[in-house]
Amino acid sequence: MNRLIVNYFLDYEFVYILLFCSIIFLLISMFVQKKIIKKIFIILFSSFFVLCFFEFALSFFMSRPNTESTYKVYMNRLNGFLGNINTTRRVGFLSSNNEIYEMMWNENENENINFDKYKDCILLWDKTFSHYDKNLLRVTKCNVDSNSTFVFLGCSFVYGSNLNDDETLPYFFSKQFNFEKNIINCGAQGLSSNTAINILNNDIFLPLINNNESKIKHFFYCLIYDHIYRNFRYESFSMDGFLYKNNKWYIPTLIGKIKYIFARSYMFRKIFVPLLDEHFKQYYENYIIDSLKEMNKIVEEKYDSKLTIVVWNMFENKFITKLKKNNMDLILLPKYFNLEEYKIKYDWHPTAKANEEIAQILYNHIEDDLK
Repeated sequence: MNRLIVNYFLDYEFVYILLFCSIIFLLISMFVQKKIIKKIFIILFSSFFVLCFFEFALSFFMSRPNTESTYKVYMNRLNGFLGNINTTRRVGFLSSNNEIYEMMWNENENENINFDKYKDCILLWDKTFSHYDKNLLRVTKCNVDSNSTFVFLGCSFVYGSNLNDDETLPYFFSKQFNFEKNIINCGAQGLSSNTAINILNNDIFLPLINNNESKIKHFFYCLIYDHIYRNFRYESFSMDGFLYKNNKWYIPTLIGKIKYIFARSYMFRKIFVPLLDEHFKQYYENYIIDSLKEMNKIVEEKYDSKLTIVVWNMFENKFITKLKKNNMDLILLPKYFNLEEYKIKYDWHPTAKANEEIAQILYNHIEDDLK
């Protein structure tokens, strides 16, 4: 029954809203006596009916709106429980018409997977990754009993999308210490700075520190260009518009509230979202800089630690200049990390080679603090 409601109402929510409004205007026009008022309501009826038609027409050409909020998808990130370690296998194929297909399943459940339908495809990747089933954090080889802890924050670039456990950035950083330090991967796939702040405010990585006297030496946050928009996105996987504080979820900005209200409208997504994103680009940039400053404040005041922001070279010079003015510890990655050899083929995420070299850069950056 719930699925029926979603398919036949929520997926066409604004079609029904516009249709309802147009009918109301039509009914009013039928009973109003004054000609000028009657004309106004007829115009309103016509306008809303046309909008309803376009809203419905766009539903045939656009994907159904996915507004499952961050707090629903990642609620268990904030519960402080680890759970069991699950191993997930992810396999990607390239078809003859250059379409990419992916299969993903839990290897712990010993599922019988049928690859027959992909026998004519090219295998792109076949990777396994380990994660806790309660808070979704990825497992990194390290010493959880160490008196020194390092925490990585960010998105799939940190998590290690389409990479094995021994190919991620936190893994290679742990390798710099011969796996003798405690390294925690808090990368959240598809998310941005709002989730990083939620993680810091709610201590969700603390269960991964076995030694009560362990000092969190350093935090790292990897910043990519799309993070700017994810904090204001509400209709796809890569959305991160919610903050969680005082046991309550909320949208921190007015433009965010507006985009969330209309996120299920096909017409709004097609026409107005691109216009809003272009118009408010500077506002989005200022917001993420403020988020980074907030992260830095939490790290310093709550954890008595340091934050380093690793900036991928995807930004305009104006943004970098603005970022540099805020007295934060930055690592600006060289442009060559954007070359194809540092990206997974048919995927824009960094390769193991990229992560290994970046881990060395990070280690060199903080080496003096380790003495």
